[in-house]
Formats: sequence, structure tokens, C-alpha cells
Amino acid sequence: MEQDITWYEAARNTGVLLQANGDTEGARAAFQQAIDSGHAEQMPKAELNLGVLLQGQGDRDGAIAAYQQAIGSAAPMWRRRPLVT
Repeated sequence: MEQDITWYEAARNTGVLLQANGDTEGARAAFQQAIDSGHAEQMPKAELNLGVLLQGQGDRDGAIAAYQQAIGSAAPMWRRRPLVT
């Protein structure tokens, strides 16, 4: 099955790979690029990834802010889906 990968999804995935290879600055930039896209599904995922990265660097306040942004930007996505089917 072939899947189309968009540039913002590629940016987020690149961030994950860079982080796994120790390039935290590159990962942060890639996550920020995905966040800046404003894409309804990729933005909260990238914000969550950024939060994990910041937490791992000991930036508690930055991580909390990223997690809060992820929750806020994902909220409209949750409203579109029924919780119980």
C-alpha cells in the first residue's frame, strides 16, 4: 500500500530521526517546521515530540509549554471524532 507523505509529516519524522541520532538542535528545528505548518494532525504530534525533546534536555518549563500547546492544538481534532461508537 502506497502512502503519500507530506512535507510537514516528513519534517516531523526527520525530527524524530535526528533526535534518535543525538542531533537535538536539528530535531528541534525539524519539529518547529512541522509546528509552523499549522497542519491539524501534524502540528500537535510535532509539539508533543518537541515536549519530549525538551524534557530530555531538562527544560521542564519548555516541555510543559510544548505539551500544553499539543493539547490545545489537538482539541479540535478530538471534537470531530466520537468518543464512543
